[in-house]
Amino acid sequence: MQTKPINQLDFVDGELTSFVSHLETSYLDQNKGAFIVTANPEIRFEAIHNPRYEAIL
Repeated sequence: MQTKPINQLDFVDGELTSFVSHLETSYLDQNKGAFIVTANPEIRFEAIHNPRYEAIL
């Protein structure tokens, strides 16, 4: 899965169907958890000013 760095965080750069397929094979089929975060300025702003939050992302 290709990613694109935006303000020092990597975001998925691709189609929704390929992303869902990637989630299924990389996480769900292996019983691993995953967090999906939408890329918006408020989230990135908070991560820049809060190192604990950035570590979660």
